[in-house]
Amino acid sequence: LDLGQRAGDHRRRERHDPAATSFADWRDIWRRTLDANLTGPANLSFLVAQIMRPQRGGRIVNVSSRGAFRGEPGAPAYGASKAGLNALGQSLAKAFAPEKIFVFTLAPGWVETDMAASYLAGPAGDAIRAEIPLGRIATPAEVARAATWLALDAPESMTGCILDQSQCLRRLSGRLGSWRQCGFELPVAGDDAFGHELVLRGARAIVEAVGRGQCVHARGRLQVLLSQRRLFGG
Repeated sequence: LDLGQRAGDHRRRERHDPAATSFADWRDIWRRTLDANLTGPANLSFLVAQIMRPQRGGRIVNVSSRGAFRGEPGAPAYGASKAGLNALGQSLAKAFAPEKIFVFTLAPGWVETDMAASYLAGPAGDAIRAEIPLGRIATPAEVARAATWLALDAPESMTGCILDQSQCLRRLSGRLGSWRQCGFELPVAGDDAFGHELVLRGARAIVEAVGRGQCVHARGRLQVLLSQRRLFGG
């Protein structure tokens, strides 16, 4: 049994700039956003796990967003809800692993939808596309392929991973212990010298492959590597 769920719509990304929103609107938008993007998926994951348990297995795929990584200053509730969804997936992966219930999170970026059309046609469109190696945003079919792979074919050892499909590719800062990818801090534990060096070497190899044009999906692999290491301490 598999569960794939994508929570949220354009109303759940309502602008609520902290400097320009009343407290009443602030509370209302946060409540609605968290209900749709976090509480709903949490409840559904909980309920479907009760069905999966007697069957001794299943897969849950939640769809997050690049907003969980980069911050959403005009819609902080949206970014927080998606970051919470990432953490929910990691927590449930650890809780359900003994029962062979595997939990994955897919985090796409810009996708060709009606909601994105106005942004891409506006002044920011060229800048958005310039961040993407292919020079275009993802299609719904491409996101569906990634979700299907997680639901059917992804290795069980990937449970708890956050697969970054956001396509945005910027230079990673080379400072040890803090690598930035698309505005997202990727921490490496400083008290684990062996693991620290292992992750760092893997990250460097991936970045070099991207620079040579040999690995279009390297960012997702780097994110999986770091997410699993944080989750299981490997």
